[in-house]
Order: sequence, then structure tokens, then C-alpha cells
Amino acid sequence: MPSDKFTMALLAAVLCLLSGTSGRADTAPPAWADPAQSRALEELLYRASQSGDRDALSAAHARIVTQDLPLIEHIQDLIARDDTAALQRLGLGMTACHYAGMSIRLLILMAYETDEAKDARTVSIAAEEAARFADHMNRCEMTSHKPGTPRLIGAT
Repeated sequence: MPSDKFTMALLAAVLCLLSGTSGRADTAPPAWADPAQSRALEELLYRASQSGDRDALSAAHARIVTQDLPLIEHIQDLIARDDTAALQRLGLGMTACHYAGMSIRLLILMAYETDEAKDARTVSIAAEEAARFADHMNRCEMTSHKPGTPRLIGAT
């Protein structure tokens, strides 16, 4: 998984457009649209950034790699091949909740891989990507008629 900021931002932008149905390699898993799961991952990442507890972050990273990485790699392949038609087909049904769910997963991957490479004792969160997650999570809660909760990461 590349850590280049442009690639991550482009991947996040493409992922924001995915359909919410399951069962195909070019659709977003329903879990990405679940505000409760996104909130739980936000809490996990926040706790890891505050306490430096990498165990929970490591477990979340392993789950994301197992469950979400094949689709992420498929989309990266479409981006690398500049397959505009396929990327447009992917872009027909993803909501703010999908985008929030994928953004928090990308943040966890980035935090884990960045800190693993530095052998860091603390977990750092990229501010720009965290702000993007917060915007989409706030939109997700609003559009899904969920009570708004204060953001733990990405709040300004």
C-alpha cells in the first residue's frame, strides 16, 4: 500500500464514489457505510494516538488488510491503468457514510504503516486526512439522521 499523499488522496476520492452493494470486487462493503463502525474505528485511532497503544491499532490494521485491502488494491490498479470508465462505474452510489468509513480505514493503514516504518512509540495521524474524515463523518451523521457526535480526530 503506497503511502504517497497524492495516491492516498486520489484513492480516497475514488473510494468516495463506490456503490454500497456487496459481493463484487468493484463495490464498497456495507461496513464502510456503517456510522457505528466508523465511530468505533475513530475512537480506536484516537486512543492509540493519545496513549501510544499500538496493540488495538495493530489488530484493526490486520482486520482492514484482511477485509478491505483486496478492494483497495483493485482500485489502485484501476487508477494506475487510468481506467476512467471503470472508475466512473464505481462512482455511482457511495454516500458520505461510505467515504467516512473508507477514510478512517485509510487513516488507520497510514498511521500504522508510517509509525511502523519509523519504529515509533506514538501513533501520528495525518491532519489533512483526519480533517477530511471529520467532514465526511459529520455529513454521514447528518444525512443518516444520527445524532452528531463530537469528532475525536480531525476536528478543528
